[in-house]
Amino acid sequence: MKTGPNEARSSGANVADVLRLSAARFPDRPAVRDGTRTFTYRQLDEASGRIAAALARAGFRPGMRAGVFMDKSYEAVTALYAVLRVGGCYVPIDVRSPASRVSAVVKDARLGCLLVSEDRRAAAPALNSGTVVVIGEGGGMIEPAESGASSPEPPVGDEDLAYILYTSGSTGVPKGVMISHRAAMAFVHWAARTFELRPDDVVASHAPFYFDLSIFDLYATAEAGATLCLVPGGLSAFPRSLAEFIEREGISVWYSVPSVLIQLARHGGLGERNLSRVRLVLFAGDVFPARFLRLLMQDLPGAGFFNLYGPTETNVCTFHRVPAVPSADEELPIGIPCPGQEALVVDESGRPVPDGTPGELWIGGPTLMSGYWNDLDRTRERMRPNPSAGVPLLFKTGDMVRRREDGLLEFHGRCDHMIKSRGYRIEPGEIEHVLRACPDVEDAAAMGLPDVEAGMRVCAAVVMRAGCAPDEARIRSYCDQHLPAYMVPERIVFRSRLPLTPTGKLDRRRMLDPYPE
Repeated sequence: MKTGPNEARSSGANVADVLRLSAARFPDRPAVRDGTRTFTYRQLDEASGRIAAALARAGFRPGMRAGVFMDKSYEAVTALYAVLRVGGCYVPIDVRSPASRVSAVVKDARLGCLLVSEDRRAAAPALNSGTVVVIGEGGGMIEPAESGASSPEPPVGDEDLAYILYTSGSTGVPKGVMISHRAAMAFVHWAARTFELRPDDVVASHAPFYFDLSIFDLYATAEAGATLCLVPGGLSAFPRSLAEFIEREGISVWYSVPSVLIQLARHGGLGERNLSRVRLVLFAGDVFPARFLRLLMQDLPGAGFFNLYGPTETNVCTFHRVPAVPSADEELPIGIPCPGQEALVVDESGRPVPDGTPGELWIGGPTLMSGYWNDLDRTRERMRPNPSAGVPLLFKTGDMVRRREDGLLEFHGRCDHMIKSRGYRIEPGEIEHVLRACPDVEDAAAMGLPDVEAGMRVCAAVVMRAGCAPDEARIRSYCDQHLPAYMVPERIVFRSRLPLTPTGKLDRRRMLDPYPE
């Protein structure tokens, strides 16, 4: 797509600049729509500035990390910008995760402060040190009280961290993906330009703020001076209500995982709605089966459809515009690398394979993460020096791809056992760590079972301790207390022992067989 007019876009050097520039250019345009409330760019800029000043007075310094423990709301948006404006790095925390997992994130991130909404204050995790900042309705301060003059906002460097997103970790502890202002802004500039976002767009904010899809929603929208429309939590479970929301709010740009769009296409009654304002549908995180994409494209004939690919560690690194309604059995490619990205398809030894041959995708470029927080060994294992003369570092995605003759990349599954479900990348090791900690469980293993709508469904095989009867409800309840909902096994089978390969390794292919022995 061509670059849009310059006057419809503000190009900041760091993520905090995005809001400042758009507030100067579009002060009275709607910035955030949250239910029946609408806030302008001027209001968002002023509210986040007040919170940033309060953080500075409370002793928060550039380079510190601030947790944001809030439901998705206008107030949460002000909190994110406030942390960025004071030179900090925000760490969004899922308020619906079990307390043990929330505490693990808080402890690992070594937070300097925690921003909470008034209604989440009682449930907010305790900090060993640091300040708790309570934000009221409209972005007003409740604690500490607003007083004193604001100090100048500090300069922010390209390599300073903008945010840390925690994802599933193989050791049982979530891992923090560090994203710098450089990496974030490389993606934001590319997305706003490529998709020609403009001030009259209404962009749906579907992804939670701890999910990397939210970076497009928050900052590419702001760079264009467009309106961010927050999708109410839980609405995705009711496709017809979600379709009504898209029509009522005049959504023009939608970005989500395919599973949500599949439900809309199958059960949303899109043909009964006036969705003529929808001009762009972006999806990422999972394979979108062509037979469901066909339904969606037929119901939204005026929209452009893009398949975006990339793990949290790279944000979007390849993209593909769907040129026409695909056939029911067509394999949808993940496309070509974004500008500045270099993609290698390699064998098990890290040597490039010929086009047409499947191999692991190694990719790097301007959106690449800075590394894993507090985990240098994992960083060195996943980020490798580039064997060619291109970008210096490449990320080992663990995804199998094939480069076609036309240059497009096709996704061919995982090299390892990672589970990709509803857009989340889940390490089986984290689920297994929790299951083995259950008092009645002797051993356990987790895997993903292919599913046309979810991509994969999380399943587990469990070996009970001697004298303990299989109790699926009890084990699932234990998981509910220690894992976020998207990681809790949907199917649990009980085994006398886990199946092994002839070499003594866990045989995941036979794990769910009726009679693996």
